[in-house]
Amino acid sequence: MVSVELPRLGAQRRRHPIYGHSPAEVRARLAQARATLASGRPLPDRRTHLSAVLEAWLSDRDRSPIRRSTWVSYEAHCNLHITPDLGEIAIGKLTADQIERWLATLRERGMSAAMRRKCLVTLRAALSWAVVKGYVPVSPAMGVRLPERGQPKPWQPLDDTDIDAIY
Repeated sequence: MVSVELPRLGAQRRRHPIYGHSPAEVRARLAQARATLASGRPLPDRRTHLSAVLEAWLSDRDRSPIRRSTWVSYEAHCNLHITPDLGEIAIGKLTADQIERWLATLRERGMSAAMRRKCLVTLRAALSWAVVKGYVPVSPAMGVRLPERGQPKPWQPLDDTDIDAIY
């Protein structure tokens, strides 16, 4: 284990521990941490709230091949549904049970199964990014099953009055 010196917070000295299975792994992680700090970004931390991780993920979209319209949907899911309910939870303490309870809460509020699926897919994408960036070792959302698809609405052909109302 080694630690890297972080920028001071007032007069307080701060250090960030770096662990690894071998000295070579620790050296590689230390180099990565120094490069991250040199670029002006904070080091990933399991105590970081989910809202901050979502914000960092959304701001990292310039490096992604995903279409802009998809990012607009992701932003809406994060801002309207994920952050208000789960945003204050530290990412390292987020569990699959909490995510399942959140989905149940969304269902109780009357959200459709399709929208709950989309929100979970967005959360999974953000947490997968968080794994790659080192915030958490595994994504707690991967063990959560997608909500069942809702029943399609029965199809009814237009009758004469409906056609007359259109034209």
